[in-house]
Amino acid sequence: HDKALTPDELHRLESFVNERINADLSVAAQVMPLAEAKKLPGVRAVFGEKYPDPVRVVMIGAEKPEEVTPDLSVEFCGGTHLKSTGPVGYFKVVSQEGVAKGVRRITAVTGRAANAQIEKLTKVTQELSERLNCRLDELPHRVETLQEELKKLQKQMQKGIAADLNTVGDSLIA
Repeated sequence: HDKALTPDELHRLESFVNERINADLSVAAQVMPLAEAKKLPGVRAVFGEKYPDPVRVVMIGAEKPEEVTPDLSVEFCGGTHLKSTGPVGYFKVVSQEGVAKGVRRITAVTGRAANAQIEKLTKVTQELSERLNCRLDELPHRVETLQEELKKLQKQMQKGIAADLNTVGDSLIA
């Protein structure tokens, strides 16, 4: 969809990818005719990309093209790959953006970069927890409470300014 993924959707995406990484699925590559490769279940050719014929096909979780199913990752790729998914380590989404109608780009980090991202997020949440004098799991509620208090104060301030202006106006008229 065109809208940003919700935090829950992003969490489910991360969990799905991390489950595949932890399963330590095999990664295999095979060169095959482009027309045959395009028929593989789940394979997607990137619009506008030109692929050689024959094309190198990288399959995650399948050793041979006949073992590919729609739920496995299959791509055309000229570069190198790991032998299995396990060494990827942890997967953490860092951003998302719309790139075309119905297409979103998800940017993520893995391995050491993912660990660094988690450490950064942990540091920020711990600092907020200390500043707001609450536990980490109470942060969302505490922020919501502060936002409500701010709205109330803004309304009171606007009423006070309006009352002061009326008083000044009455004094000037008198």
